[in-house]
Amino acid sequence: MDMKFKDWPFDKNEDVYLHWLRSPYHAGQHKQWQMQAVFRRENGTLHDLAMPWGALPAFRLGWAYREGKPTGVNHLGTRMQIRFCSSPKVSICDAISVPRQYELRTRFNLREKCVVIWNRGERIVVPCLEVIRAYFAPNRMMAAELLGPDLFTDVCTSTLTTGHAHLKFSERVAIASLSIEVVKRMAVVLFDGEFRAAWKKVWASVSNGGGENMRNGEYAHPLHAEPPAIPGSSWVVRGMKIEKTIL
Repeated sequence: MDMKFKDWPFDKNEDVYLHWLRSPYHAGQHKQWQMQAVFRRENGTLHDLAMPWGALPAFRLGWAYREGKPTGVNHLGTRMQIRFCSSPKVSICDAISVPRQYELRTRFNLREKCVVIWNRGERIVVPCLEVIRAYFAPNRMMAAELLGPDLFTDVCTSTLTTGHAHLKFSERVAIASLSIEVVKRMAVVLFDGEFRAAWKKVWASVSNGGGENMRNGEYAHPLHAEPPAIPGSSWVVRGMKIEKTIL
């Protein structure tokens, strides 16, 4: 997803790295959804920056950003494949489950939720916002729809006929936003029971006190998300292996 962020506060030609993300909240007079992106500078300091929630697809932990644009470089860990057993143990925990070597430092960062998966003797820790980005927010439109209760009813009508999904989009939906990947992902969320249930759990965490106006740098409730269809599947990821934990 190509995107350039305005009002970039860092120095020209300075690379900063996405270190963490915090859950969305309503901000401003029009109560638009925003989130906090936490960037790490070369000297190790962390810098919080308010970003529109719709920018979530452009964020991956460890990515380098320069002058408001991702550079395509990811310094975090290595690329690896994870094969899941038939019965991995999955739970949702606070970010205190992140290995302490990956410093989160503030209570706001530590309040975020993570998925913890025990698989073949290893512990896999994934921030819930990363699960949301990977499974449910390939573009700005889906990110926005995720924070509402209507499941795409304001952007399309859908039917399932003889095993084929048919989606008819509203005229107000920009054609440029409808890649094959996005349309397929929407169809899966609409008609696959496990994906649909996982999507609704995110909305449940939003409606459970989430999204209140930010007060003193704090939001109301971190988002929860569980990756669907884990048993027997495999992931190709970039991560860090710290002892028996993969982040």
